[in-house]
Amino acid sequence: MIGTKFVKQIVVIDPDTNLPVEIEIRKMETGPMVGIDGSYLSNTENPVFSPYDRREFLDIPDDEVV
Repeated sequence: MIGTKFVKQIVVIDPDTNLPVEIEIRKMETGPMVGIDGSYLSNTENPVFSPYDRREFLDIPDDEVV
């Protein structure tokens, strides 16, 4: 499991729907910062996979999800 830390929440426009989407910027313990769709993080039924290899889970502490 790869640890992450919350950095900032931003809003961007989805190019497919032209609607605003909340993105969480997170710092991964492996070095890079990544942006993850906030609605994906709020879905507690599915684990959050690494955006790089989809094999490892990202550790998103419940108290850090905005």
